[in-house]
Amino acid sequence: KAGEYASSQAIALAKREIASDTGSEPVQIINQGITAANKSIYEEATQDEDKYGMGTTMVVATLLEDHLCVANVGDSRLYVYRDGQLSQITQDHSVVGEMVRKGEMPKEEARSHPKRNLITRAVGAEAEVRVDFFDETLQAGDLVLMCTDGLTSMVEESEIEEVLAGSGQVADKVAKLVDLANDHGGKDNITVIVIEPFSDEVEFVGLAVLGGVVHGHGAGLDGDAALTFDVHVVEDLVLHGALVHALGQLQNAVR
Repeated sequence: KAGEYASSQAIALAKREIASDTGSEPVQIINQGITAANKSIYEEATQDEDKYGMGTTMVVATLLEDHLCVANVGDSRLYVYRDGQLSQITQDHSVVGEMVRKGEMPKEEARSHPKRNLITRAVGAEAEVRVDFFDETLQAGDLVLMCTDGLTSMVEESEIEEVLAGSGQVADKVAKLVDLANDHGGKDNITVIVIEPFSDEVEFVGLAVLGGVVHGHGAGLDGDAALTFDVHVVEDLVLHGALVHALGQLQNAVR
């Protein structure tokens, strides 16, 4: 429950901070939002024994014309799907993720490794948070996939590619991905957001935020449960799992 609280609070705090920021630099604005959320959650956790060790993973993306700016803390992910291939843009802040990057473990083994749920960074877990930022130039036909490890720990990237390559609406593809994860065992809750950035429906610059539950504290956080949220789109910003300013084809599948 503390992890769920941390996740929902992080979204609300980031929303408030970002909405009140008068700056124009996306990296600075997003970093300040995540930093403010981290400070508040960490301080509350140190003062309440029932909330000790609570934290949340977070992926934030903002789209400015064809430029995607991405921020990441934890092991939830953002991918870009292009020309039949899925490319992971974020880097997992996890024990096995670091082992893969160091060449100590093949990527294929990471999904089933017994320490795959031990993460090394989370919002609210420590007094200060380090946020990774990534830049990606998008092309016509690209899709953006944001998801918790409830999807990626259950479904092979090749299967995700097959679904995204299929015909049908974005919402149908999201539903198929969630169904696949559940068919393969569905050990974690599953949150999936698919964005079609160059859809005719997209009229405004947008910001999307995805958060997941973390249990534990310090290095090696246990992120076994990734929280799912309903998405309620309003004119300006969205709470409970995503902050969106009219991103067009955005779906959050909850099962």
